[in-house]
Amino acid sequence: METLLQENFVFDVDWENFTESPFDVEYNRIWRQKMKDGLFWYALDIDDARTIVGERTTYFVQLNVNRAVKKREPQVMEGIRQPFDEEKFNFTQISEDEIMLRCKNDDTENLIVINVSPLEHGHTLLLPQVNEKRPQVLTEEGLTFAIKVILSSSRPSLRAGFNGLLAFATVNHLHFHAYHLDRMMPLEKHPVTHLAGRCFVLDTHPSKGFAFQIKTVEDIKPVVEDVVRVAELFLDHQLAHNLYITRGLSFNRKDSNTSKRDCLRVYLWARTPSYGLKDLTAFSPALCELFGHFLIKDPQSFAIIDENYLESSLIGLTDQMFKKALPLVKSLFADQE
Repeated sequence: METLLQENFVFDVDWENFTESPFDVEYNRIWRQKMKDGLFWYALDIDDARTIVGERTTYFVQLNVNRAVKKREPQVMEGIRQPFDEEKFNFTQISEDEIMLRCKNDDTENLIVINVSPLEHGHTLLLPQVNEKRPQVLTEEGLTFAIKVILSSSRPSLRAGFNGLLAFATVNHLHFHAYHLDRMMPLEKHPVTHLAGRCFVLDTHPSKGFAFQIKTVEDIKPVVEDVVRVAELFLDHQLAHNLYITRGLSFNRKDSNTSKRDCLRVYLWARTPSYGLKDLTAFSPALCELFGHFLIKDPQSFAIIDENYLESSLIGLTDQMFKKALPLVKSLFADQE
């Protein structure tokens, strides 16, 4: 039984100088062993990758054909509050061999399991309170678990995220994704504008959304509460949403050229909804893409994709939803202005 202890949390990391934490050593060792044991649906093999420089940001684009054709059948999503369905696939049905770590939290058990269709090295699913069979709706317990996983690592490459219902979640059972993206990314240090209280806005990036930062252990609980309050507001107004957790520069830092990262950034985006059955071969903008990490599934699209397409995709996905969400979120935190 693994416990994620706050005395082991790492808040300051450096892309140019880091040593793996005990959690990193165990996490990576088990993941590699399960890949060697053939428990994944394919051996991870990124077919191609390139960086695309746009006017406002830089994008990282990867071609992964296997993920389009060797993946669990997605579930039909028709509502933002769709209830958990015992008859559909859920994570209580996975093989014991897929479990990497069991993480105790008081009287409950959270799991870290392999994602059998990996998009990158170390790709796992974080399953908070898996036996409670909760739908794919953000909870304080779940977000706290995801944050604790990232803080247990001293590698700046480990990230986590959440796809909500109608936001390209493919399984309606509460889960987060975690994976290594071993490169510095623009949203680790992109400027944000203060809105109210602990809430900031990402308003000069193609994917407009909301941002929060965690710099100390004491920040975790209030930030989690605020993020979940915003997510619940989105649910009340039928706004599909994605979330991303990454190492970053604290919002008031001016030395943007540094390789050091001194906080966790939590981004939350309202986005246009996606109804029905997800086409695994199509371009599916979700948590990775909103962060600037684009996963392309066919060679033809990969060959012709450019910054105009990527930027217009993100603007089309978030711009109108951001305009709708902004006054709602500002009102939510009005007492903190």
